[in-house]
Amino acid sequence: MFVTLSSEARECRLYAEHCADRAQLQSDPQLRKDYLEMQRRWLALARSYGLQSSLNFCRLWKQGIKKPGGSLRTLLLNVKVGAV
Repeated sequence: MFVTLSSEARECRLYAEHCADRAQLQSDPQLRKDYLEMQRRWLALARSYGLQSSLNFCRLWKQGIKKPGGSLRTLLLNVKVGAV
């Protein structure tokens, strides 16, 4: 199932990328390790937001199926515009 990344997940991935870039610039091994750890945590948070979006999509899918006239197209349009 394809669900676009939430703005929160995208922002976390950007922070993770920034940490990875900063880690590459460090000559101090401890600082490099710290930046890589921060990167790992930002990516974990991004995955958490992604899971939340997927679960929300599943909830909306079930609600859409139960409603008369509920269709996948309507559901996807609602998710896309953020009418969650």
